[in-house]
Amino acid sequence: MIFKKKDEQYSNMQAISDDYYDQIHFKFLISEYERTKLEKQRYTLYIDKIKNEEDFFEKQGSLNKHIKRLKYKEQQIL
Repeated sequence: MIFKKKDEQYSNMQAISDDYYDQIHFKFLISEYERTKLEKQRYTLYIDKIKNEEDFFEKQGSLNKHIKRLKYKEQQIL
């Protein structure tokens, strides 16, 4: 029932230009890049914060893995 209403709603819509979709895609990429950059900064600050803890070396491997993944994601977006 709900899907039928949605299908009717979209079938009655006028066509949206490709430029509109390009703008949405570009805005999504910008927001995803900013979110990724912020997350990478948080991980880096967290690593600096816990450097003197006893279990730092145990945590460092997984944290560096996350930072590496975020750097790769940033490069893919650019």
